[in-house]
Amino acid sequence: MQPEANFLTRNQKDILKARHRHERDKRLCDRIKSILLLEPV
Repeated sequence: MQPEANFLTRNQKDILKARHRHERDKRLCDRIKSILLLEPV
C-alpha cells in the first residue's frame, strides 16, 4: 500500500483553518472542515 499524497500545501491548509475560524456561515464552515478532514495527517 502506497502512502497517500497530500493534495493541499501547508500554506493552503493554514489559509483554510484561518477562514474556518473567522467564518460566520456555518454551512461554509462545514465545507471547509470537510476539505481539511480529507487531508491525511
